[in-house]
Amino acid sequence: MKSRGDVGANDEGRRPRYPPDLPIADTTSTVWPPADTWHPFRFVAGLSMPEAAHAVQVHEDGATHWLYDLAGQGWTAAVRRDGAGRGVLVRRAGGRELWGEFPDVYARWQGLGAPGVERFGLTVAADGAVAPWLDAPGRPVSS
Repeated sequence: MKSRGDVGANDEGRRPRYPPDLPIADTTSTVWPPADTWHPFRFVAGLSMPEAAHAVQVHEDGATHWLYDLAGQGWTAAVRRDGAGRGVLVRRAGGRELWGEFPDVYARWQGLGAPGVERFGLTVAADGAVAPWLDAPGRPVSS
C-alpha cells in the first residue's frame, strides 16, 4: 500500500477529490464492527458498499474505522478508545451516510450467521458483470 508521499502522477486520476467545503457533522454511536485486519466482515463490507473504501487505523489506545466514498462525496472516521466504554465518536464529511451503511451491513452479516469468506463465491458473466453470492449462486449478496 502506498503512503501519501508515494503517490505518483499515474495515481492522481484514481484518488477521489473531496471539495474543501464539505459539511462536517459529529455524532456518537454504540455500534463497533470488528477492526481486525483479516476479519471476514471487512470482506463482506467491501462487497456490500459500492463505491466505498474501508481502512482501519490502530492506535495505542483504540482504533479508527475510516470509510471513503470513492465518488468524492465524503468520508467518515469512527473512533473508539480503550477504556471509554462502548462509545464511538463518528465524524462525517459530506453527504453520504457511510457510517449508517457500515453498521447496517454488519447487522445483515450477523443475521446470516457471520459467515467466513470461504462461504462466498463470485459469478462473472460474459459481459464482465459480477455477482457475489453466499453458499450458492442462487443466494446473491446484496449491496
